[in-house]
Amino acid sequence: MVPAAAADFGTLVELFNRMTVQPMDPPMSLRDTAKGVAIRAGILTVAVTLGSVWIFSLLLKFAGTAMRALLGVLMLLIAGGLVTFEVKKIQKRLTA
Repeated sequence: MVPAAAADFGTLVELFNRMTVQPMDPPMSLRDTAKGVAIRAGILTVAVTLGSVWIFSLLLKFAGTAMRALLGVLMLLIAGGLVTFEVKKIQKRLTA
């Protein structure tokens, strides 16, 4: 393998200038900027709305499940209270 020969100063300057000079795009107009901002704002609005609806639906699903569980516990408490009442009533009748 043969090492590459060192380039002279002129070649380095030419390579450096050729690499840094790039064609400039014309600056964006105010209309183009506003259009880009409006598009980004619209996408963000739709994304946030869909995310919020999804989270809200999950919360409603959880709330429905929690309400069913609480209703079941309430029914068990009522049934337990009635059974206790009836048992005490029967005990009073047997002891009297």
